[in-house]
Amino acid sequence: MKSLTRILPVMVAALMIISLPALAVEGSMGQKAETGAGARKNECLIVAKNCGIDSINARVNMIEREISKGSAVYTHEELNTLERELKDATRMQKIYNNEFPPVAL
Repeated sequence: MKSLTRILPVMVAALMIISLPALAVEGSMGQKAETGAGARKNECLIVAKNCGIDSINARVNMIEREISKGSAVYTHEELNTLERELKDATRMQKIYNNEFPPVAL
């Protein structure tokens, strides 16, 4: 029993120390506040594909809204990434809405 009372606090402390980096990464994946104008950067659109968005129309609207924030919030590289994602999302939107002409095989 004495060994259990010695080992248990050490194990709990070790688990707490190990979990701190994972919690720090998890907390930084959402929206990141930008200094100055108070504009917010949506990190999820840059790193992830779905971001919890239910429809392709909502995704297109969200990407357009983020691009409109411009270089005050995003770096040039991030804006290029958002432009590529907007292009892909718009293409998928056209496919879903049958706006592309049929392809002859």
